[in-house]
Amino acid sequence: MVTIKGLSRISEQEVKNNLRIGAGEPYESLAVRADVASLYRLGHFETVTAEASLQPDGTVEVIYTLIEQSLVLDIQTVGNKAVSDQELRAVIPLYPGGPRDDFLLEQSILKMKDLYRNKGHYLVEITVDESRLKDSGILIFRIVEGPRVRIQEVEFVGNRTFPDKQLSAEIKTKPWIFIFRKGNLDEEALVDDVATLDKVYKDHGFVDVRVDRRVELNSDQKEAKVVFVIDEGREYRLRSVRVEGT
Repeated sequence: MVTIKGLSRISEQEVKNNLRIGAGEPYESLAVRADVASLYRLGHFETVTAEASLQPDGTVEVIYTLIEQSLVLDIQTVGNKAVSDQELRAVIPLYPGGPRDDFLLEQSILKMKDLYRNKGHYLVEITVDESRLKDSGILIFRIVEGPRVRIQEVEFVGNRTFPDKQLSAEIKTKPWIFIFRKGNLDEEALVDDVATLDKVYKDHGFVDVRVDRRVELNSDQKEAKVVFVIDEGREYRLRSVRVEGT
């Protein structure tokens, strides 16, 4: 016999649909442990326990005791200026009216941090207001954006054909200069710069060129060195040009 306890929003049938063990089947402790893991994976329950009890008639009753996750009634972001509420909301895989899911909470924070890093805010801190979530069901992400990372140096590695000065003139990424240039790290600009350098080389016959970049933060993570790594490959040249049909 299988008994389910602790349900309020989730139907008993949904739980039983995710159980391997059922009434009339032989009792197997491994199957019960697998059922507990399966119920946790649903994301609906904060805790899942199972207890087996031998009955007078020789059968075994398995009791699953469940505590449902609290509902998320609303989702808010506080402290964000560089990234809009709409941009942040678009990467949060939770929704009002759904259950709390700690895995998706962590994914939300990671994805929001990626948005900030793309705008040069490598020092952003994002936390969940646990007390508000527990007391009212309102999920609040508290954001401390921190300063943007400044570019201290731009370096080119692997460029044999074109000097640093020529390549530097082609890209947007520049080191900061007091008063005259902010030099903020911008991930989108880095992507554009990689494409620009790739085009420069291919326009000069280096069709096999490969370009990448890496960001090296200093110890306090407030300044960074941007390194463009270039594998020029071989240079292809036209041997001759022939026009026919004239």
